[in-house]
Amino acid sequence: MVNLDSIHALAYFNILKTSNWIEERVKNALKPFNLTHAQLNVLYYLRKGSKTGVG
Repeated sequence: MVNLDSIHALAYFNILKTSNWIEERVKNALKPFNLTHAQLNVLYYLRKGSKTGVG
């Protein structure tokens, strides 16, 4: 019988590793533009708001 706690712990650990991997990729992609992930999010919402007329 498989221990469900260990399966959940392993899944959680793998999600954390994947999240860290994605964050590093985003950080490296934004480095040439001197932007942080948070700054990119703000720019995204500003652009989205200008297209919908909200703002």
